Amino acid sequence: MNKKISADEFYNSVERQLSGLKPDPWLAQRIMASGEEEKPVKKISATFIIVIAVLCLSITAFAASILLGWTDFYSFEIPKTAQEILKATEHKDYQVGPVTFTVNELMTDGHIALCSATSHMTDGSTAVISEEIFDAVGANGENGKALADKWGLPSDTRWLDAAHILNLPFYRISISMYVPEEYQDGEDMGDALWDENGYCVSYYMASLNSLKVGDTLPVKLHFIVTQYDPQSVEPRSVMEEVVDHPKELNCWEDTFEITLPVHAPIAEKTYLPETPFDFENGLTLNSVTAQLTVAGAYVTGHFTLRDGYRFEDAYFSNEIEFQDRDGNEIEWGMAESGILNYDQLPQVEWGAMLNLETLPDDLGVRIGESAVHVYSDTYTEPADNG
Repeated sequence: MNKKISADEFYNSVERQLSGLKPDPWLAQRIMASGEEEKPVKKISATFIIVIAVLCLSITAFAASILLGWTDFYSFEIPKTAQEILKATEHKDYQVGPVTFTVNELMTDGHIALCSATSHMTDGSTAVISEEIFDAVGANGENGKALADKWGLPSDTRWLDAAHILNLPFYRISISMYVPEEYQDGEDMGDALWDENGYCVSYYMASLNSLKVGDTLPVKLHFIVTQYDPQSVEPRSVMEEVVDHPKELNCWEDTFEITLPVHAPIAEKTYLPETPFDFENGLTLNSVTAQLTVAGAYVTGHFTLRDGYRFEDAYFSNEIEFQDRDGNEIEWGMAESGILNYDQLPQVEWGAMLNLETLPDDLGVRIGESAVHVYSDTYTEPADNG
């Protein structure tokens, strides 16, 4: 089971990063005045000058930009320990072809490995850099729409078409984190946002087998830069069912090996129901285990599939929910996906990563319309204030 945050939730937290950048009404006039002094041979339309003005406004000094990170990636606040570790990452540049990737954040807790990196032209020139070619700039929610607005383009403009209209080079980038096969577990995830300067910020999360990972994690950072000629295709609507084949001008790729320290678990707890609890979907809950790491809590229910029930029916038509003492759902954490192991039927492990900074003494477990409370050995009855 995967539980993904919605695209709107995903980008709403970034909107505040872009809301403070205002157009400069005098910038276009300064560009026009400069052009009159130099008496250019070829005239430039006022509309194009305004587009350049907006673009120049959005491309300021790289060092002065407000870096986006994993704290901006989610609609919820990630654990403070994770924030501190990510913020303490020593920034390092990796040059691949004409593009420099600045790795801003790195972290692993043995379950997931995280990386965020900002890309920009090494020589300081202006270009359109994106992980996509034919997606609309505004497809990235409010974050993409804000960038399109700052470029003076409709939000449904395709990335390659943006470079065509602005008469800029276009580079498609890709960032991956490769870990040894024996450490892999589940699907990796990658996505991108754009900071207030229009720089592409790439995010990558690798899923790990925590039982195999040791004190350190060898990682290969893999970068690809592909340059396409934006003038080789005509701008068109993203809704047109036409397959364009832009001319590829060049391609660069490189791999850099690094080693990450694995942050050890902070705490572990086991929770038990008063008696094994039978859910209506055919699963009986025997216990719940939880491991707290710097990134959150990995909480797993340990079930037995009762005779006469099929696992497919028990799982696919239901979702598991963990609750606090008051019955409120505990939100999912950074990993964004569930925990599921049914290799040893009738035994089933089913859970999720939760956004917790401490492990509670008791939890609620809900599947469908049924719920049960489970207790750790540190649980104490709440004081009766009546």
